[in-house]
Amino acid sequence: MFCRRCGTELQDNVCPACGYPASENPSPSASNPVAPAAADDKKSVGLNILSFFIPLAGLILYLTQKDEKPIQAKSAGKSALGGFITWFVLTVILTVLLVALGMYGFSVLQDEAAGSYETPYITAQDGEHRAYGNRYADTIFQSHSMTVVFDGVEVQFPCTYAEFTQKTGYVLEDTADVSQPLNVKNISEYMRAYNAVGSEVYIHFYNNGDAPAPAGECLVAGMTVDIWNSSTSVVLPQNIQLGGAYQAEELTKKYGEPDFVYTGNTAFVYMLWEESPYGSNIKISSGDGLRITEIDFDIYPAE
Repeated sequence: MFCRRCGTELQDNVCPACGYPASENPSPSASNPVAPAAADDKKSVGLNILSFFIPLAGLILYLTQKDEKPIQAKSAGKSALGGFITWFVLTVILTVLLVALGMYGFSVLQDEAAGSYETPYITAQDGEHRAYGNRYADTIFQSHSMTVVFDGVEVQFPCTYAEFTQKTGYVLEDTADVSQPLNVKNISEYMRAYNAVGSEVYIHFYNNGDAPAPAGECLVAGMTVDIWNSSTSVVLPQNIQLGGAYQAEELTKKYGEPDFVYTGNTAFVYMLWEESPYGSNIKISSGDGLRITEIDFDIYPAE
């Protein structure tokens, strides 16, 4: 070690030339003092909030201020890390929920495609005709079909002519009508039929095939029956019975708002559901404004 004053090599920590003691010579660390901490280096609530919601901003603050303001930089870095972890967890949870909802929606679409229409107001389209799903909780039906009760015997429309005659006892009055040609996707004019006791109904045929066919080979898709010409007991779904007394509000509650309502200048009135919950048209007429005197319906089969 050399004397700071004259440059002579020290002996026993004393300069032999000028007597300057080694203790007066500064230590190496004294020439490089540690810079004091900045006076405003403290945690910042504002910067912590910013770092939490924008973690990238907190990372930048930490990297640029860690030497000048280590306390503030470290606090912002911790907030950024907490914000990143929070957003990551929320993103995972949201992704799981979206995937679950997507799978549920796909399942509903599959149910619809398979012909399950038990959700209110779900519809199925088959070209020009439409079948509505379950409008009301107490409506139980199969899409594009309707079960009607004849004298206690259930008949599901549409059905074959042979099945219809076997279950109801009604046959066409004119055997030539059985051979009457019917074009594809057409419904026949009313064809008169009688049972063994002389009650009269009108049968509606529907050609659901790919080519014109005789009526007798087509489906019985509907009928018209009234109390003036028939003694047969006919009951529609929801216990709507020929000859029964119903207020219009009751029918609306069971089948929904009618597409058309006609009121004559007498007590005669009829209500028509062109897209009923059962596949197609239902018309209910009343001769005295209350008692059902005629029921007319057509069911268009689903494709």
